Amino acid sequence: MKWTPPGLRKYIPAGTELDSFDGRTYASVVGFQFRRTKLLGTIPIPFHTDFEEINLRFYVRRSKGGEARRGVVFITEIVPKRAIAFAARLFYNENYVRRPMAHRIFSRDYKVEVEYSWRTANQSCKLQAHASGTPSLPAEGSLEQFITEHHWDTRVSPTAAPWNITSRTSPGKSGMPPTPNFPATLATSTAKNFPGC
Repeated sequence: MKWTPPGLRKYIPAGTELDSFDGRTYASVVGFQFRRTKLLGTIPIPFHTDFEEINLRFYVRRSKGGEARRGVVFITEIVPKRAIAFAARLFYNENYVRRPMAHRIFSRDYKVEVEYSWRTANQSCKLQAHASGTPSLPAEGSLEQFITEHHWDTRVSPTAAPWNITSRTSPGKSGMPPTPNFPATLATSTAKNFPGC
C-alpha cells in the first residue's frame, strides 16, 4: 500500500509519484551557491551572477519508455535578491522568494564546515553541516546515493508540463562521513520559514 503525506499531495506533479527509500519518504533542506549565473543560460545580469540559495525539496519518480526517472520537486527556493526571485518566477515558473541571507564556508585538511543563514520576519534561521575525510561517491544502495541520484527537475505549476527537464547532472563526490547539524531555529520553524508549506 502506498501512503502519501497529506502535506505533500498538492505538490506532486501529474504523472509522477513519491519516491522512497526503505519505505520512507524524504524531504530535504539544501543550501548551495550559484556562480557565474546567466539568465536563460546566456545573459549575465551585473551584480546578480553569484548568490546563495536555500531550498525545500522532496523526491519523485516517473517511468517513461521503460526508464525509471527520479526527480526533484522544489516547494520553495530562497535567494537574497528581489530581482533574482522575480526573474526565476517569471522565466522559470519557480516558487522563489527573497530573504536576507548570508553564508560561511571553512575548509582545511579535508574538513569542511558550512553555514547558510536567512531571516524571516523577526526570526533568524540557520542550516549547518560538517564533513570530513576524502571526498568520495556515495556507497551503492545508500541513503546518500538515493538523495543525490535524482537528476530530473520537475516543477509544480498548473501551466507547466508534468515533467520539465532542465538538466541532468552527474553524481558528485561528497566528504565522508558527513555530519549534518540542524539547529533548533531551523528544526522548529521550517513551515513558517518556507512560504507555501
